[in-house]
Amino acid sequence: MKLYVKLIEKELKYRSEEDQLSYLKRVIPGLENAYGVKAAKITVLAKKVKAKLERECISPDDQRLLISYLLASGVHEKIILAVEMLSLGEFKEVEDVVDMIDMSLPAISNWGVCDTVANRVCKSMASLRSVEEADFDYMMKPKLYMMVRSTNAW
Repeated sequence: MKLYVKLIEKELKYRSEEDQLSYLKRVIPGLENAYGVKAAKITVLAKKVKAKLERECISPDDQRLLISYLLASGVHEKIILAVEMLSLGEFKEVEDVVDMIDMSLPAISNWGVCDTVANRVCKSMASLRSVEEADFDYMMKPKLYMMVRSTNAW
């Protein structure tokens, strides 16, 4: 996994822009760890990394391990990259989306990450064809309630 982490760090540094870093620090209060990579470039990178992992037959468990590392890194772009990679997974059941939320929630520390998680969760829920209202109520409402009641402003 260290090889992939180094690859991701290299790609993020390559795509970083000083102007973007200044912008992020202005609009995200308290942001300390960031490269300065635009969201659109992170989305493209997520697809590229995910494709590389699959091409090289990296197991889903090892992919989740990499994503967990990125989420725990504390680096803005690595966290968004991890959420983007999670959203590229296959969602067949509501539980799959709940797993994505569970992995992402601890990493939400600013509005940029929060918006990315919310956008990807909505996209993932919309991709499910068999979502029953009862499934949504049972699986998602407690998560949403927990987010609303959280002491974390994000």
